[in-house]
Amino acid sequence: MEQDTATIRDLVPDWTYQDYTDGETVFEWLYKFHDTPLKLAQMLEIVSKKAKAAGIAAFRSMWTAYLKALKGTREDPTANVTRFDKQPVELSSGRYECDDMGVTLMDANWGEQVICAHPIMPVRRLINIDTGEVKQEIAYQRGRRWRKVVFDKQVLSSAQKIVGLASYGIGVDSENAKGLVTYLSAMENMNYDQLPEASSVGRLGWVDGYGFSPYVDNLVFDGNDSYRHMFECVRTHGKETEWMALAKEVRAGKSIAARVMLAASFASVLVKPMDALPFMVHVWGGAGAGKTVGLMLAASVWAAPGIGDYCKSFNGTDVAGELQAAFCGNLPLCLDELQVIKERKDFDRLIYMLCEGVGRNRGAKSGGLQRTPSWRNCTISTGEQPITNGNSGAGAINRVLEIDCKEEQLFSDPRGAVAILTRHFGHAGKRFVAALSNEGCMDSARSVQQVYLEQLAGKATDKQTLAASLVLTADALADMLLFEDAHTLTVAEILPYLTTSAQADANRRAYNWLMDTIASNPGRFQTNNFNEYSGECWGAVSEPEGRAYVIKSVFDRLMNDAGYSSESFLSWAKRQGLLKLSGGHNTVLKRIKALPVAMRCVAIEVNRDEDGGTVVENEV
Repeated sequence: MEQDTATIRDLVPDWTYQDYTDGETVFEWLYKFHDTPLKLAQMLEIVSKKAKAAGIAAFRSMWTAYLKALKGTREDPTANVTRFDKQPVELSSGRYECDDMGVTLMDANWGEQVICAHPIMPVRRLINIDTGEVKQEIAYQRGRRWRKVVFDKQVLSSAQKIVGLASYGIGVDSENAKGLVTYLSAMENMNYDQLPEASSVGRLGWVDGYGFSPYVDNLVFDGNDSYRHMFECVRTHGKETEWMALAKEVRAGKSIAARVMLAASFASVLVKPMDALPFMVHVWGGAGAGKTVGLMLAASVWAAPGIGDYCKSFNGTDVAGELQAAFCGNLPLCLDELQVIKERKDFDRLIYMLCEGVGRNRGAKSGGLQRTPSWRNCTISTGEQPITNGNSGAGAINRVLEIDCKEEQLFSDPRGAVAILTRHFGHAGKRFVAALSNEGCMDSARSVQQVYLEQLAGKATDKQTLAASLVLTADALADMLLFEDAHTLTVAEILPYLTTSAQADANRRAYNWLMDTIASNPGRFQTNNFNEYSGECWGAVSEPEGRAYVIKSVFDRLMNDAGYSSESFLSWAKRQGLLKLSGGHNTVLKRIKALPVAMRCVAIEVNRDEDGGTVVENEV
């Protein structure tokens, strides 16, 4: 090491006092090493010692003044440019030296300051067409490869936040963070007009004034990196003829479930322009029916349909589902395997969340509220069980078209269908949206929908009617614009899967549930031979009256545990004439056998069927 130092020292001439004070010979010689920061630092140290020996005590101050004067000749930003190997674009760099050794800046006290140990530069400015938010695309080189990543401006403008870029392999830490922030800001300001500007988006679907994402030319994705793969899945791949042949086979087949799933995929992009509400199509049944393949068919209209590509699993948090729906925007959200959700009580919450079309309000760290996510689409899901049940709220039932595929096979050759769908996809959706964008096409679509609405009027709830009309309209439009095979869904084919107002009425279903509960627990309403109840006493049944007397506190508990509103039910039962009333109350005082005091009870008629008729007694 001492020998190496001596060798370097020997390279430095023995200048005289006049050499240091007259002219710039010494400084010009030293500046020749500026491309090699380590060599420059070594030479600067040796020259400083030799200058001191020659009687120059303030050589470093003289060196700093020389650098300032030298840099002063480069105040014009065009005087210095980036010189990275294979750089994406050449930019003016002002006082920064940008070459394959990285980015350096001449410091007044310590010579050249290392800003970043590798090439890095801004290459594009992105403006989100939804929010107007500006982001920046940064290119950097580690090894032989250039990489590009999009970052929020607030990240690039904060020394505390920019250290997060280290997770992408960028050479930044707490020591050089401030310098990197200043460098990136200076580079953008010096080259604002030279940096290309592009429109960006963080979701899929209709964008007012632009068209349909991702089919807008030169549109860049700037959303959450976790959705980048899903965004890139929405593309055309393979041969359209291969996909069309399979789709036509499904449309001509007997499986209503497969045909509805395909039509619902097209219907998803009609929800927003038709001013409709988001809805769900849920196909359920035993294993081996081909439900997942049907989901892949629906997804393949737009994107790579593999599970984990565009199709996703139900296995996730509410927040993840909300963000996923917001990312899909107007394209269908495709969810597989409902049974991974363990708690049935979570089903209703999932339905309401996905069909509400808007996420929860959340506070921002900086104060105020975050931007609330929203979507207007169709969710297509599969599972081995229905997504609604007898305890589901009317609102949940109204928002879902449920199809039990029973024992039917959705595809004659499921494995062959998967092979086709994974190789050929995305063509139909792009053509469908392009056709819808033509002048007058959406008006025609509304006319078609109106015809279906009239045919469905009075046969189902309003929300179910609206959802079914969208599915039928989309199927008819797909036939006119794409398939031209006349195999369209009819009202008669979809009607069995719609819910009537009576079926959706939560209070009517609560009444049926209550009757079942009373009938299946006789020991709670009458004593045994020892004048005792089998467990807790719930009330009494009076067969001559045809009434059940349920203790009010027990009634409230049972109803609420089953997911029904006791107050809402009592109000409905009163209107239906099912209750015996007393003194303006929905309850009566009743002395129940084996109990010491009279109890306030709900006195409800038990010999009424769900349509209000009298129950027929049958001999067994």
